[in-house]
Amino acid sequence: MKRVLISLTAVLVIGLFFAGTAAAQEGYLDPEPYRIQPGDTLSSIAQEFCTTWQDIYRYNAGIIGTDPNALNPGTLIYVIDRCDPNTVHDRGPSTHAQGTVNGNVYTVAAGDTLYSIGRRFGLNYQVIMDANGLDSTSVVVPGSPLIIPGLNVGHAPPSITITSPPSGSTFLRPFTVQGTGQSLHENNVVVSMYDAGGNLISQQATVMQSSEVGGAGTWQVSFPGIIVQANSTGRIEAFNPETGAADETYVFIPGY
Repeated sequence: MKRVLISLTAVLVIGLFFAGTAAAQEGYLDPEPYRIQPGDTLSSIAQEFCTTWQDIYRYNAGIIGTDPNALNPGTLIYVIDRCDPNTVHDRGPSTHAQGTVNGNVYTVAAGDTLYSIGRRFGLNYQVIMDANGLDSTSVVVPGSPLIIPGLNVGHAPPSITITSPPSGSTFLRPFTVQGTGQSLHENNVVVSMYDAGGNLISQQATVMQSSEVGGAGTWQVSFPGIIVQANSTGRIEAFNPETGAADETYVFIPGY
């Protein structure tokens, strides 16, 4: 397979974007150790850390191996925590946070821990303890209610959808990707293009156009001047780094 060629300009743009993101969240994007538990999948771990399974796999491919679905309990991996403590919303059930939500009240399920419940909502577990009059000696009992402070039940959960191109489209230059989003942190959208081998070809960051932060809106990016191996299938992924919301589509890359 030919090596992917990326222009120096593209590399600099990508580097500056991530450097700026890391600087804006200094100390917030440091990878954390996580020991794989029985029943874990990369998707369930991603929910707990508000990220995507692809993000975790790219960071730990050398540890996990060639099959992202083959996880060995007890293996230590490293995950970037993208949960935003300033944005409280339900990211969905995850390991040790399987309870149900009604308004701003969470009902504890068997096996739940305050630490994982906090991650599900983007909160430090101590905040939940304080809001419910708990201390270090308290035990959460299955079926008991917990108030989740700051939970905004009026906003839909974060989501991203790629509306164009549809899967199976032919890659043309310049190549435009469009989509919609809902409840995205700071309305940020990062769109990445990968070749058939999973190698990053190019990456563009944009801001979703919305009437309000946390609302719904549309976004668009263009990929000009990309050089890749012809006659292969590529993958395009759009995601919000802080909430982990993501979508992907596949395109055919013809010869030129």
